[in-house]
Amino acid sequence: MAPSANNLQPWEFVIVDDPGTVAEIFPCLLWAGYIAPAGDPPEGERPAAYIVVLLNGRVRSAGGEHDAGAAVQNVLLTAVEEGVGSCWVGSVNRTKAAEILGIPEHCRIDSVIALGYPAE
Repeated sequence: MAPSANNLQPWEFVIVDDPGTVAEIFPCLLWAGYIAPAGDPPEGERPAAYIVVLLNGRVRSAGGEHDAGAAVQNVLLTAVEEGVGSCWVGSVNRTKAAEILGIPEHCRIDSVIALGYPAE
């Protein structure tokens, strides 16, 4: 649950936990792009799952980013509470990720939450 303008709740979430699909999504994310590829998580330390955050254009035709941000923050806080590490990624090859996941055209990818267990 999270605050949402007019309580429209335009967000939708796609859970990606199949290892093959997780591996396909990994290169769609730009990890610390300013120091790439050194900022990319190395093999063995890559995310175990993703939550792909969508904005449904049928619910709200424009905007919704603030709504999604509030929902994402709650996901991140809950992950920490459960001992799960997370990284909120906004630099996404949205076209490729949408193709891999079969995202319908009325939805657009807002961001991706990477999940795993922290090494530290």
